[in-house]
Amino acid sequence: MTLGTRLMKQRQQDKLSREEVANALTVTTPLIVAWESDTELPDYNQLIQLSRLFEVTTDYLLTGQPVVVKTTNRQHISYFIQNFWWLFFCHRWLVSVVYFNVNQCLKSIKSRNYFCSSFFST
Repeated sequence: MTLGTRLMKQRQQDKLSREEVANALTVTTPLIVAWESDTELPDYNQLIQLSRLFEVTTDYLLTGQPVVVKTTNRQHISYFIQNFWWLFFCHRWLVSVVYFNVNQCLKSIKSRNYFCSSFFST
């Protein structure tokens, strides 16, 4: 796919007319037609304006490939903290509830001597 076809596809996807794109970039409508038909190419300033108008990267307009951004461990940790902080608190609550219940059961078992009486009784 060429730059011109990507521009046309993006313009149509955003439901913009050629006139609206031309007005936003302060160029003429025939120039937009020339870009979309690949008879002329936008300069780098116009390419930047197009990417901002269509909310895509210049890499996408030029190559058609989305940009892959590598994330760092710090970003992953930050994402985890921002989105899963509740998991930590739920886990702490659940552990305390289970610990309390197990403790109560063990105390009850010890006080009633269940191990000895149930194991040796016939």
